Amino acid sequence: MSLLLLKTSLKNKNKNVLRNNPTIYTFRNSSHYDMGDADEDGWIVLGILGAVISLWWGFIHLIDAFTFNFIVWWVEPFTVLPVFAYLLMIEFTQRKNPMHWWPLVWGYKIQMPDNERITLHPIDEEDLLKEYGGPLNVYVDGNCIKFRKEKDAIVYSLTRRYS
Repeated sequence: MSLLLLKTSLKNKNKNVLRNNPTIYTFRNSSHYDMGDADEDGWIVLGILGAVISLWWGFIHLIDAFTFNFIVWWVEPFTVLPVFAYLLMIEFTQRKNPMHWWPLVWGYKIQMPDNERITLHPIDEEDLLKEYGGPLNVYVDGNCIKFRKEKDAIVYSLTRRYS
């Protein structure tokens, strides 16, 4: 399907109407375009995900059936959601301990200046972690440092060295 709308006047008959004319609108349908084999990978991933959820559902159902039988059958497959959330958070934060995920929710940020007049020493993450108590108290992300305690943020901002 294609629609071409031209709005011209009698004055422009001798000029090239198609060149740089904002009154020309073209709509084209690209249904003949073939996307290729992009859909085949999605079915494999959905199949693996369905198999994992089915195995989890069967395992939880057996445990529930032989113990207290207090989970409704249609809720049993949703018990896998905390496991998926945990794996997603491990991938996002690169830390397995949930106690180290505090920078996602709170913390006192210190933004390092991007000003070219101030030359900063590169932030040594290992020394900073050792000095302020490890990943439970400080988190370094690029040019931003996040502290769990306001006291540590103030001490760091007062004692950081410029060269």
